[in-house]
Amino acid sequence: TRVWMLQQNQVKLLGSDLLFKTMQSLSALREIIAKGLESGLRNDAASDAAIAMRQKWRLCQIGLEDYSFILLSRFANELEAMGGAGTRCLSETEVSEDGKIIWGLRYKATLDRARRLTEEYSEALLQIFPQNVQVLGKAFGIPENSVRTYAEAEIRAGVGDVIVPGAAMGTLVQVERIVPGSIPSTVEGPVTAAGNNIVGVVLLASSLVSSWCQGSTREGKICEVRSILVQYSNQGVSAGGLLLLADAEARNSGAKAAACGRLASLAAASDKVFSDQGVPASFNVPAGAVIPFGSMELALEQSKSIESFRSFLNKIETSKPESGELDQVCGQLQEVISSLQPSKDIIDRIAKIFPGNARLIVRSSANVEDLAGMSAAGLYDSIPNVSVSNPTVFANSISKVWASLYTRRAVLSRRVASVPQKDATMAILVQEMLSPDLSFVLHTVSLTDQDHNLVEAEIASGLGETLASGTRGTPWRISSGKFDGNVRTLAFANFSEELLGAGPADGEVIHLTVDYSKKPLTVDPVFRRQLDQLLDAVGFFLEQKFGCPQDVEGCVVGKDIFIVQTRPQPL
Repeated sequence: TRVWMLQQNQVKLLGSDLLFKTMQSLSALREIIAKGLESGLRNDAASDAAIAMRQKWRLCQIGLEDYSFILLSRFANELEAMGGAGTRCLSETEVSEDGKIIWGLRYKATLDRARRLTEEYSEALLQIFPQNVQVLGKAFGIPENSVRTYAEAEIRAGVGDVIVPGAAMGTLVQVERIVPGSIPSTVEGPVTAAGNNIVGVVLLASSLVSSWCQGSTREGKICEVRSILVQYSNQGVSAGGLLLLADAEARNSGAKAAACGRLASLAAASDKVFSDQGVPASFNVPAGAVIPFGSMELALEQSKSIESFRSFLNKIETSKPESGELDQVCGQLQEVISSLQPSKDIIDRIAKIFPGNARLIVRSSANVEDLAGMSAAGLYDSIPNVSVSNPTVFANSISKVWASLYTRRAVLSRRVASVPQKDATMAILVQEMLSPDLSFVLHTVSLTDQDHNLVEAEIASGLGETLASGTRGTPWRISSGKFDGNVRTLAFANFSEELLGAGPADGEVIHLTVDYSKKPLTVDPVFRRQLDQLLDAVGFFLEQKFGCPQDVEGCVVGKDIFIVQTRPQPL
């Protein structure tokens, strides 16, 4: 009793701090138990006593999980009693921004990350339990519907999921509220979803960009999908070989590589350019080289695979996606191309351009990407963390990027844009891979406000693949005025992981859990303002030089800004 009274007094004295530390201790204890359950003898090799003890530990873990939810509820009550995060924090300004808005955005990022964790947890449970329950139910002669209802009900009860992620097909209608009668009666066509008992479908997206949409999907708004007129060139040079970045042109290397070549020349003069607030537009460009158009076709001829390639290419033009025919032909094309090996001469010449220990990234530069009206962002592969010191992995990464020209998504994207499949061709951009603290995409016309006077930055920790690959989560999103330098924070990042190009140069990256309490962009308003003004100055400078709004990709390494790509921004 005395111990219990002492604990109660501690809760009164320390409040949320003690609750938080207790939750941390519970989490650590549950992790120890979980690791212990993963080790040891399998059930079929263990004694009855060992199996019984393991079951007790499982029950202990479940009990600790239930107690964690109780403590979490108490912790929420404590915060509410304190007025949220405390009136002092909420009332303070952060440089020139309203503290209430900033803290609200921080809370939103944390809640989004927590929601994503519960979704992943429930998805994992749904993969584990229903099949086993169905086997037992069938063995006991229980009706199938009852078995399914029982399994899902138990999982939902444990996680508290009412809205679950999934896929749906049918007519999409945007409504302001989900209430009876909100969907117009004129809507025709069935709606099907992945699973039974689906009452409705909710579309919610903080940031989705489609490479073949005319515009973007933002905050639940629906973009208009339509065919677009794309100006591209299929007059590539079929000579193979290797080009220095400065010699890359759109006609032989694609718009992406050509833009990188021009960026390299602009970087030399950027340190002499300043914004109206005196912020320098200085940036650097990683060293690079280009394997031009025609190199893949030359490799096909040398491997005597050109006829098979042409046969599959003819089929892919009319293959139907619904029947599975398109998937089959795409797979056959990719298999042929993935077996190719670039010439030893190309590998040797690349080795002379970069230091022997340099980590490289192998990137696509097709004639049907980075164009006005067809950005194809994220449509084709990039392979990070490779090196010419491992020629097999390096050569395979080149073949993989070539093969990405014929994924299902890429083929269907070109169909929507009315681009014949035979006209698409791929060059390879090889650049030195950096080890960035932050990666970013700049939109020189704000996506949120559609304001030509604002540059909007989307930023993630670590490598830029987090932004380009559609990873679940939200980046830091910050806008800055081109002429007044005013900075506005729109969102805080909540990606669960950051990617780092460490370890062996084998085409793989390291995944690390992000601790945002140690990230200056989240906790330091002065750093956030200064960085965004620097990015704004660079973005506005490039918009002026390229003559139209730009989507600019780059990264921050220490105090230096590197630009790796720029393309026309679809508006």
